[in-house]
Amino acid sequence: KPDSFDEDYDISGRNPAIRDSMININTFGGGLPGFDNDWDRYIKSYYRSTMAIDDAVGRVMDALEAAGVSENTVLIYTSDQGYNLGEHQLCEKHYAYEETWRVPMLLRYPAQVSPGLKVEKLAMTIDIAPTVMDYCGVAIPEDSTGLSWRPLLEGETETWREEILFDHPTEHDRNVVSQLAVRTERYKLITYPRQDFIELYDLVEDPREMRNVAHAADYADALADMKVRLARICEENGWAQYIPHYFERVWALGPVPEAELPGVERALYFMPDDLEIPFYVAGKHYAWEPLEATAIHNFGIQAAFGDEPGNYCFLVCDITLQADQDPYTILRYVPFRPIRAFHEGRRILEREEPGWEATLNPILKPGKNRIVLRFACAGNPNVQLHCYAPEGSVVVT
Repeated sequence: KPDSFDEDYDISGRNPAIRDSMININTFGGGLPGFDNDWDRYIKSYYRSTMAIDDAVGRVMDALEAAGVSENTVLIYTSDQGYNLGEHQLCEKHYAYEETWRVPMLLRYPAQVSPGLKVEKLAMTIDIAPTVMDYCGVAIPEDSTGLSWRPLLEGETETWREEILFDHPTEHDRNVVSQLAVRTERYKLITYPRQDFIELYDLVEDPREMRNVAHAADYADALADMKVRLARICEENGWAQYIPHYFERVWALGPVPEAELPGVERALYFMPDDLEIPFYVAGKHYAWEPLEATAIHNFGIQAAFGDEPGNYCFLVCDITLQADQDPYTILRYVPFRPIRAFHEGRRILEREEPGWEATLNPILKPGKNRIVLRFACAGNPNVQLHCYAPEGSVVVT
């Protein structure tokens, strides 16, 4: 077990809301309880998975060698995020600590990159695309937020980013707390948008982040500087607090017999902007009708369409994106139920069995985005719908 497995948060000064989150390794289903509370079994399972990845990468490299292109191929090895294996009593991801924040970042390109070169700079996964484009002679878009590593790999290390932003928004702090952090090469400041708590770590003196120095007098200047950096990088990136946007009314269609689903779903490609216009499928008249929420974002399906087995209903959720780029918007439906979802008539999701989350993440374009959800009428007395996005970024209707 890691040294910090039995960490005393009162001594380290860490936010107790982190320890008490649902991803505590001793209580979370994906932690020790998922492995009969057997630590050795848990760790062996994880490392067996990573060894399988290493074996697969080896096969890729062997194939490149056999094809005679390994010397002139850019190969990048990385991961989507780090992982806690009991450090600070945590497992999985979701946190601004080094175990989660840091990932492997290895690049192999024998034609232009010296073997064994190590660069100690703040690299990010958003740098991968511009780096590959740079080496391939493709122009990097001016609005790219990532940077090419090529200058670093060629020894030009004087001008590079000085800090990076970490943003982990959550709908509420009941399961995993929302966090906003900034990291430089030496310091890391972690804030909690819904809580009056901050953490500051000196990553040179305390690389395992075991002492929160946010309230230490000798770190007052460092804390002030990091607060300025966080405010600046948030402004530069247009950061805003994620908030729920509630639907007060949706357009609804139903009940639709199962045999007529294919025709109705094909008609979704040709939906007019004005949903008061009826349409026909196999000679049958269909019309969208407004369905008002009976409580906050709560829509009564059975009251509107009955509960006859084999019948379905469709709900239209219009989301207007006011920003220039998709801010990663979450559309949540509660409770979980089998669902089929469409965006501008194209199917984007289908879930038949209960899963981990009752959410979907449509990729939004500027302006109106029409999301249509299909539910079975039977067994679904009501559904709650809301959109979770940065404040001011979307309007839901």
